[in-house]
Amino acid sequence: MKAILFSPRVRRGCTSCIVFLACLLIPVSSELPETSAEQSIPVLRVVIARHTVPESRIAPFGPGFEQGLVSAFCEEYGYTPHWIVAGDQQSAIHLLKEGQADIMAGFTGLSGTIPGTQTGPAYHHAKLLTLSTPDVADNETLELPPRMESQTIELWRPFLPTGHEEHPADSSEVEELAHCWCWRDDDALLAFRMHEFWQQRSQSDDTLLARLNDLHFGFLPRRFNPDDLKELTDAIKLRLPSYSKTIALAAQNAEIDPLLLIAVIFQESRFDPKTVSITGVRGIMQLTAYTANFLKVDRHDPDQAITGGARYLRYLWDSLEDLRLDSWDRWFFTLAAFNQGPRRLEGAMELSRKLGGSGRTWQELKQVYPLLSQREYAALVGQNTCRGGEAVSFVQNVRWYYHVLHGLVTLLRPEAEYLTPLFLASVPVTGGI
Repeated sequence: MKAILFSPRVRRGCTSCIVFLACLLIPVSSELPETSAEQSIPVLRVVIARHTVPESRIAPFGPGFEQGLVSAFCEEYGYTPHWIVAGDQQSAIHLLKEGQADIMAGFTGLSGTIPGTQTGPAYHHAKLLTLSTPDVADNETLELPPRMESQTIELWRPFLPTGHEEHPADSSEVEELAHCWCWRDDDALLAFRMHEFWQQRSQSDDTLLARLNDLHFGFLPRRFNPDDLKELTDAIKLRLPSYSKTIALAAQNAEIDPLLLIAVIFQESRFDPKTVSITGVRGIMQLTAYTANFLKVDRHDPDQAITGGARYLRYLWDSLEDLRLDSWDRWFFTLAAFNQGPRRLEGAMELSRKLGGSGRTWQELKQVYPLLSQREYAALVGQNTCRGGEAVSFVQNVRWYYHVLHGLVTLLRPEAEYLTPLFLASVPVTGGI
């Protein structure tokens, strides 16, 4: 799967552009698809819990944790997932027992005593909270379900209206609820595959659940900072317009998502072209003198720096081609190399392998990068110490800002007015980030 994010050709107004983008992000349907006799790929009818759906509305890294897990099962066994949203567990069980669905996913508190079904092991734990929001203007209505999981609420926190409240939905105040899948037991092949799939998840070397958790939740800040969010939205309204044309063209030429470029710029300089760090990097993209010379740009000139920075991101992405990484891991590796240099990235990958890892996932690298600040670990890979922890913080922050920017566009927030011009000039691409 290519990590191509939002590069549609749109020849309509800004509102149409946002609506088009938003439609791409809603993979859930409550209607069954029509199938033909010639269709060879079997459809897996999945009843998904309504409180998991909001996550996929704004998820920038795929359809969300729950849908991502189901998609992994479908990819492994050759199914096409079809999503059916159920408001409560009893409705989902009814669909399953009546043969209108094949599995239930995203529900908690299931037992193995539902007639005609089998229940898998617990694989995810979260608190279920009741969310109440004050009356807001029509264009800000989020249409969220009254109950959502705590991690999903954290994803939505930048977009929730001021004055919202969260309360424990039930006994989840004292304990987290476990997610389990439930499936029909009259399909022997499906039951066999389910047991095999979950047996694989129990292996000590299996990383699917951990990687999905990190992909969809691993970038959440430990503590939400409303001042940081205001600084981002202010920058979008007050500073971004001065560089919109440059960002749009640079992103198009480098075949990367303009929202990614904005997230990197904000993390690096808050859109201040006069920013200088204590290490000597400077400018709106915080380029080193060596990198600026390599790119043949004046790092003090914001337009040149943005154009060069986008090309450098693309160069780093292309340099990882032979590794055949997962597309999202490749993106995170690219960002880490942008921050600390490609040689440090190679060192982190080698150190991960020396410590028993594969060196091929961001989940592993964000654990070992900080170790490169210690001499004994840096020496293991023939390098001097570096600020490895900064690489991790950089990637996590860019991911968070990208999530916020993505949500502003998807939810048609007022700030999206300043973001949509970036897409109007974009063209379809066949590769990139």
